Amino acid sequence: MTPPYQGVFGGVTFTEYTVPLPKTDQVHFNFQVALSDAATRTDPGTFIVWINGTEVWRLSTNAGSWNPGSLDLSSYAGQTIKIRLISTPGPNNNATNDYTCWGNLSINTNQARPGEKFTLTMPAGSGSAPYPPGVIATPIAGQPNAFQVTRDVPSQLLVFSSQPQQIPSGTDLLDLPYTKFSSTFDGLPATYQDPQNGIIKNNVGLGGVTLSRTLFTNPPANGRVYLTWTGTLPALKSHLTFNYGLMDAPPGYTTANIVYSGADFLVYINGQQVFDQAVQTAGSHTGTIDLSQWTGKAVVIQLAVDADGTAVFDWCLWSNVVLGP
Repeated sequence: MTPPYQGVFGGVTFTEYTVPLPKTDQVHFNFQVALSDAATRTDPGTFIVWINGTEVWRLSTNAGSWNPGSLDLSSYAGQTIKIRLISTPGPNNNATNDYTCWGNLSINTNQARPGEKFTLTMPAGSGSAPYPPGVIATPIAGQPNAFQVTRDVPSQLLVFSSQPQQIPSGTDLLDLPYTKFSSTFDGLPATYQDPQNGIIKNNVGLGGVTLSRTLFTNPPANGRVYLTWTGTLPALKSHLTFNYGLMDAPPGYTTANIVYSGADFLVYINGQQVFDQAVQTAGSHTGTIDLSQWTGKAVVIQLAVDADGTAVFDWCLWSNVVLGP
């Protein structure tokens, strides 16, 4: 923001925000101020902050670096306030090249808040009894599908529309129904309208070995495909083992016809990434995930493939995805 500099001396420029603050015990307004490197001047500019019309912060600074600022707004918690950022020509009233800059404006609260209460609203049709493992969800009168939850913050909250069925030890996930999602360019995943059709039973090759059954996923360029299962793990310690890789050249192709662009194979448990392996050439690989920390718990298991660019010949295969001891 540049203060007036033509025919006016001592003028200011300001921006004002109307900000509803969260109702918590600690609230801070953090920011940075600086004169741009393009400001060819040797005297300082002055930065001022008003809260509800009262000056609460002021700094005069020369060009050369960003200067951090922080204001404790805890006394205004739960209120809507006006924050005015004011740029002035500085103590010498010199507006020449007064390129004042404000950056990284943020409202921050205390990170740890035990016993935080909030509302969980389930999608219509998902049932009236959500299953959040380890958390009590109390129905809110007069608000369909709404529940009050008390949770220490920060933390994770995992919610199912109903309690997932048990996954017995020795189960191959390819025997269970899954949901397929696709995303591109960091977009939100969208349901892929091809559930279960990724299972191939016509003897494809992976690392020179012919497989009788595989799960085929071909990610979009600069995107991912997610395969998602839900279930409750066995009460005893277990592992998830699997084979994965880029498919061998099918009939009609020769090695010279194929230049794999490569893909990342990933595994997530309850949103936590537990496996990541980049594959650039055809071949078979083996992975194992220790599921000890989720023993006996309801989980979301996701297998994902990420195209490393164009997705050319990203014929990604999963097989023998077995939950075992």
